[in-house]
Amino acid sequence: MNELKEKTTARGITLIALVVTIVVLLILAGVSLNLVIGNNGIITKAGETKTAQSHAQVRDAIMLAYGEYQVNMYASSSQQTFLEFLQDKGYTDENGTVNVETLLGKKLNLGNGSNDTDVYKVEEVDDNYELNYYEKDGTKTKLDTIAPVGTGDGKITYTQADIDETLKYFTFDETTGVLTTNEDMIGGYYSKTYPTKVVIPKEINGVKVTSISSSYSSGGFKWYGSFAYSNVKEVVILAEIEAIGGGNINDGAFSNCTELNRIELPDTLTKIDNYTFYGCTSLTRITIPNSVTSIGNYAFAGCTSLTSITIPSSVTSIGNGAFSDCTGLTSITVEEGNTVYDSRNDCNAIIEKSSNKLIAGCKTTIIPNSVTSIGEDAFGGCTSLTSITIPSSVTSIEWGAFNGCTSLQNVYYTGTEEQWNAITIGYVNDSLTDATKTYNYTAE
Repeated sequence: MNELKEKTTARGITLIALVVTIVVLLILAGVSLNLVIGNNGIITKAGETKTAQSHAQVRDAIMLAYGEYQVNMYASSSQQTFLEFLQDKGYTDENGTVNVETLLGKKLNLGNGSNDTDVYKVEEVDDNYELNYYEKDGTKTKLDTIAPVGTGDGKITYTQADIDETLKYFTFDETTGVLTTNEDMIGGYYSKTYPTKVVIPKEINGVKVTSISSSYSSGGFKWYGSFAYSNVKEVVILAEIEAIGGGNINDGAFSNCTELNRIELPDTLTKIDNYTFYGCTSLTRITIPNSVTSIGNYAFAGCTSLTSITIPSSVTSIGNGAFSDCTGLTSITVEEGNTVYDSRNDCNAIIEKSSNKLIAGCKTTIIPNSVTSIGEDAFGGCTSLTSITIPSSVTSIEWGAFNGCTSLQNVYYTGTEEQWNAITIGYVNDSLTDATKTYNYTAE
């Protein structure tokens, strides 16, 4: 034991001697003592670099964990928050304190303390997830804002109180299972007022909710959607309904809900009917369940903030203009295995397989050479479309296919002028017919 102590002491003395020697050599070389050990000295700067490296490793790992969290949330029905996810993975404790060794698979020179001293923490601050480091003296250093709380989360969080508040605006028929809006509580057609977060439960008092209906009618016809023109921002439908629109919710159920930005649809859904999300200008994304088989006319028309859409393999029917006037749309994908539609050659469009008709496109669409027709309202309202290349395989362009494409300046046609003149072009395509034509075009 004494021998071990002597060897340890000797190593310590050797290390001290080495440091002293280096300092002396630097001073002899003309480097001032302050430059070596001062506040801005070499040793201090080296320590700061090591600290910055530790911070960067933890920050990068937390960002990767957030990406993993997003993927998991979209793939599951969990209502888990990001902080709960980190805790479940063992990356943090219940207070958000990071376990550096578990997160990185190794220890660092920092982040090994406790009780808000020398620890990394993931915290909710002013509706944001933040990564902070608490130094040994307790001083807090903000390292990064990870994301706004709720933004990017796969699922909308809600409580029983949200459900209770929602049901104040409805009348439930326990005999039929129909949930109907209270006309006297929602005001007039253009001034419907709901809670900003609406949660429709699976059942009420043990009775299954089978459909959602509107009490607002005219001449016996319920033509006002249940939530149309309302202030709703977030919607969770837990009820195991099969349709949104003419089936279990009236047509235009959420039409012109200009503040609606997030909605979760049940995996029992088979139909999204006409005008369901028409004019939902704040809706940035939506996941269509792979149980859906039908999307109605103009179902998502005018969703100007929508940037991408994925059509599940289950969809076998898409109505006219389903995605018209979606001016922000840049990505359209049809899942592999769909028997009716495809987005061949990554064309950013929906093409009906049997007829080779392009039924929905966007400003980034590249029309494949196999397309023979362009459907009604396929590019309707695409105000950011400045040019389009049309292959000589196209023989018909239906009514309003390019209606409202006000920025369209150039049409590049791969066939001859004679072939172009032989194309059947429907009415309300002035944006197309007035554009400058280039014939016999060959892409570079």
